[in-house]
Amino acid sequence: MLHTTIKGTDEPLVWRDLGDIRHEIHRLGRGIAAAHERYAALEAARDTIVTYLDDARTKELIQTLFDEAKETLDELDGYGVRLKGLQKELKKTLCLLQKR
Repeated sequence: MLHTTIKGTDEPLVWRDLGDIRHEIHRLGRGIAAAHERYAALEAARDTIVTYLDDARTKELIQTLFDEAKETLDELDGYGVRLKGLQKELKKTLCLLQKR
């Protein structure tokens, strides 16, 4: 839930409930854990496929695995950026609440 606090002639400060921020942090944490699990599964599949490198189809499968792994890593990077933003928001919100 969003709140607005007005201090003097400054622009209003908008902040969210700490519970909302925590909930989003936990949700991101679950997303990161799931992405790590997918990445581990992709690595295991890659290791199995590597034993069949002479087959032309294997090369296609390895490329598919590589593409999926890249998407997973990009997803993890996105989670990291969002998590850092939430941590900053949480810090600002805590400072604001302490000043009230």
